[in-house]
Amino acid sequence: LRRRRRGARSRRVPCDLLQKTSRHVGSRGQVLDAYTLDLLGDERRGEYGRYRLWLAVSWGIGNALMGWVADHLGFDYNFVVSGALNLLAIGLMGAALPSRTRGERRILQQRQLQQRQLQQRQLQ
Repeated sequence: LRRRRRGARSRRVPCDLLQKTSRHVGSRGQVLDAYTLDLLGDERRGEYGRYRLWLAVSWGIGNALMGWVADHLGFDYNFVVSGALNLLAIGLMGAALPSRTRGERRILQQRQLQQRQLQQRQLQ
């Protein structure tokens, strides 16, 4: 009986860990959606559906490939493949994404204009 209890408890810990981390991963998607919409701007907002479509397609292909890797090479290699793809994604995002979105640039310009106006008022 003790072995079964320990085994059941040891299986429960990874499940709890997965539940807790999935909450954080799920909230990240909302931030990325908002960033994508801001990056597209008002005039290209209609293209957002295409980005979501390719996200869904890549998710499906990725799951199928990771299942194949787990079946043929072993489950541990999923972490190696995932780590390599994450490093590639970080590199691509660092190289391709602008440092500020249009919305951020607009807010910055408004603040700079307000600061200049305030400085001009102080000089008068």
